[in-house]
Amino acid sequence: MDRESYTAFTYPYDDIGTSTVTKQPLVDNSALLKKAMHMLAAQPSAIFIGQNVVYGGNVMYKALEGIPANQRLELPVAEEMQMGMSIGLALQGFLPISI
Repeated sequence: MDRESYTAFTYPYDDIGTSTVTKQPLVDNSALLKKAMHMLAAQPSAIFIGQNVVYGGNVMYKALEGIPANQRLELPVAEEMQMGMSIGLALQGFLPISI
């Protein structure tokens, strides 16, 4: 492709945060996500498992700020193990939230 083809691409949002497709303002859902995580954490059986739930490093970590450490379980990157643990925890009466 030539250089003009690349510069012809337009991002679907303008510089003030409005969609150029729907003309709707963009919504920051981070506050809603944090509220949802805290609502889930209010249940004593809830446990958040996954990567970067104890140590920062991804987007979800900020949504878990304020959730007690005893409701977080840090795991390595091993999706099959994480799914197996989630199923096992659910069978034991926990509410696993897999991140």
